[in-house]
Amino acid sequence: MWYTIPMTETKATTVAALIAKAEFNAFLEENGMFPIGGDLFEDAGGHIWHESNIEDEIKHQKKAK
Repeated sequence: MWYTIPMTETKATTVAALIAKAEFNAFLEENGMFPIGGDLFEDAGGHIWHESNIEDEIKHQKKAK
């Protein structure tokens, strides 16, 4: 028998985390970024980004839309 499980806070948090990870990965791909170690990424122009700066830029771009 199939049961529908209501969305709990834990499941909602997991879904939000998956969406955030997908947005983060899409940003990396769109901007030619690749990991260089730890939580640092290098863009196509050779600039080094910390993951928190990338997250801030994603939030900034969402507000601009």
